[in-house]
Amino acid sequence: MTGPERRAPDPVVTRTRTATKGKPPLPMTQRWAVTIPGTHAHVIATDLASGSVIVGDGWAVALAARRLHRLDAATGAETASVRTRHQSVAGLRVQDSHLWAATDSRLFRLRLEELEVVQDWERGLVRYASQIEVADERVVLANWLSPSVAILDTASGRLRRVRVGSQPVLFQHGGRVRVISGLAGGMQTLDPARACLVDPTPTPPICSVGVGRDLWGVVGGGRRDTSSGKQRPVQRRSSQVPAG
Repeated sequence: MTGPERRAPDPVVTRTRTATKGKPPLPMTQRWAVTIPGTHAHVIATDLASGSVIVGDGWAVALAARRLHRLDAATGAETASVRTRHQSVAGLRVQDSHLWAATDSRLFRLRLEELEVVQDWERGLVRYASQIEVADERVVLANWLSPSVAILDTASGRLRRVRVGSQPVLFQHGGRVRVISGLAGGMQTLDPARACLVDPTPTPPICSVGVGRDLWGVVGGGRRDTSSGKQRPVQRRSSQVPAG
């Protein structure tokens, strides 16, 4: 007995886009401005459905005073806040009526409206997780430096790790969690339930991804200098990668 035939990955289509000289800037009007504590490294997320802007305090704030804030997107007024337990916020993800927040070593699940903590985890997570993807009852965490991602089963508390390559870029497209190695390139689909990678597809090294009908990425990585053996940065450009 055999399962359904797996469709081969679509070929990579790379298109380079350069800045358009002489194009007038789009008119922009400032609606409001709010000062958030901290000198820099503020992490921000937005949610259109609830009209929310979520932002964490930046660096140079006393550890005991660090907070996560929910602002009204229309007015900038603060509607809720919560202390982050002596740690800075590294990553945020809004999923339905909940907010997922990763700090130095913890992961919080909060009710979005009042920022009330529903669950929290601390043991064995990827530290400083700046990327969070939610797939049903599982949460996938990654940072820019670790070559592995962590998959947390929120129902059982089980944590598994999958090696995905240097400088991973994590995102969802078509209901599936994808990952690209920012240094070496190559896109794969992550199966959170089985904790494995499937459907490998060659791509350039990608350091940032925009998700739409297609996937648009900023090319990163580097070329190896044959004389010194060191990686040299490449000029960043926009490339289209397969959306299948």
